[in-house]
Amino acid sequence: QNAYDYNQALQLTLAADRKYQMAASGSLLESVYNQVRGQGFPIALTKFQQFAAYSLQDFRQAESLLMTFEQQYQAAASGSKLESFYNDGRHLLQNRELELFSAQLTYLSYSELNSIQAEYENKYQRAAPGSLSESLYRSVRDEARARLGGSIPQPQPYPYPQPQLYPPQPQPQYPTQLNTCEVHSGANASGQLLYRVMLRSGAVIATVFTAGEAARIANTDLRCFQ
Repeated sequence: QNAYDYNQALQLTLAADRKYQMAASGSLLESVYNQVRGQGFPIALTKFQQFAAYSLQDFRQAESLLMTFEQQYQAAASGSKLESFYNDGRHLLQNRELELFSAQLTYLSYSELNSIQAEYENKYQRAAPGSLSESLYRSVRDEARARLGGSIPQPQPYPYPQPQLYPPQPQPQYPTQLNTCEVHSGANASGQLLYRVMLRSGAVIATVFTAGEAARIANTDLRCFQ
């Protein structure tokens, strides 16, 4: 993977985004360009994730690209798909930098580690409070200090959660009304009670039983009541 792959996907998506903005409201072209840009940003982000994983091999290289993404994120229109792309990208780069730094710790000398912890302490002090950069600099500083045997004021959780590349699919909503269902042997409720369960209205009965139980239910009497 190289930078060309995700850049090409991103530029094509941005072209579709610009045409979407210029298309007449409610027109077929507006709909088409909206679909293209909707599909393009997740594809570009997936390609960028692959690029970050396979092409970035040094933590400072990842940090340099992260600063570029941070600038692009700040410049993007608030709430836009482009802002979302750069926001996800900068978090991916943050994770990648910390991953690479952890892997490189073994090969750093005491003096190098001491220099890094001092450098990132200085960066941390100058970073905007609550910013992604502040969190990143603190994490690098703390890892270097831990390797040196120094104290860590507030260890941060690692790794950070990866952003979702695609939006989560909506889950089916069931009414809150619960029904009591009883399964009796034989053809009516006078038979032996086999199971009693509480089911939400609209739920599929078979999903609460094992395959064997479902087979038995097929030849029995199932009654549900509120």
